Amino acid sequence: MDVWRMSTGMRGKYSLCVAMLKDPEVLFLDEPLLGLDFEAKEQLRHLLKKLNEEGTTIIYTDQQLHEVEKLCKNAVIIDQGMKMYDGPMARLKERYRDADVLELRCRSSGINALLNELKRKYRFITDSEIVESKDNVHEIKLFTSVDGAQVLTKIANFMHDRNVVVEKLNAGTLSLEDVFMKFLHKNKDHENAK
Repeated sequence: MDVWRMSTGMRGKYSLCVAMLKDPEVLFLDEPLLGLDFEAKEQLRHLLKKLNEEGTTIIYTDQQLHEVEKLCKNAVIIDQGMKMYDGPMARLKERYRDADVLELRCRSSGINALLNELKRKYRFITDSEIVESKDNVHEIKLFTSVDGAQVLTKIANFMHDRNVVVEKLNAGTLSLEDVFMKFLHKNKDHENAK
């Protein structure tokens, strides 16, 4: 059978099987979960963790930072050819532990003015990011300098007082993607757009 006629997911599984036949000390993987269904991704994550525990060093590259976060103990982050970070994943997230993130989904016609007013009123909101916006429904990340869970009520009341319908409001910690986009990535076009 011609391997290149297989689906993306099947080619990925096949390539990984071939790579592991020789029981390598170092295994290089480039986006190995691409094209796999949920169950196959879980199986492959489990297999990769087991291989690593048994002594195989895995060099893993992926654009999906949430996958990197699930699998890797250490990270090297490279942006436009420059090394931004090299070390343990836990230390990277610990470095930015003073920032929490609130995830907000709301309905509002003047979202930019609303966010500016929110930041002026509450100094603990250090920044905001509109993740997605369609038909006046906005997915927003609010970055805070305090424990996000402690300020949920303040944010909800602020929105309520301005007749903004809040569909979701969650407190959490920064993901690896948040750390990269907020603190490491220096995208001049994004900064200029702000």
